[in-house]
Amino acid sequence: MDCAYRISVGSWHPFYEKLNELLDAERFDPFVEAMSTKFYAKKFGRPSLLPGIYFRSLLIGYFEGIEAERGIVKFK
Repeated sequence: MDCAYRISVGSWHPFYEKLNELLDAERFDPFVEAMSTKFYAKKFGRPSLLPGIYFRSLLIGYFEGIEAERGIVKFK
C-alpha cells in the first residue's frame, strides 16, 4: 500500500525512506485515524490535519531533535 501521507523529508535520506516503507507496510495511517476518530470534531472549527500527517510530523520532530510543533512546521 502506497500512502499519500509519506514523510516528505524522506526523499533525501535513506532512514526516512525505510521508515515510510515500514509505516506503509504496517498500515500506520489507517491505524492512527481509527484510534483518534473520537477526538476530532466533525463540524466545528478549522479542518485539522489528518492524524497520519500529524503523527508522521511528530516523528520527524522526534528524530531531528525539534522540541516544538512550530519548529517542525519550519523544518518541513
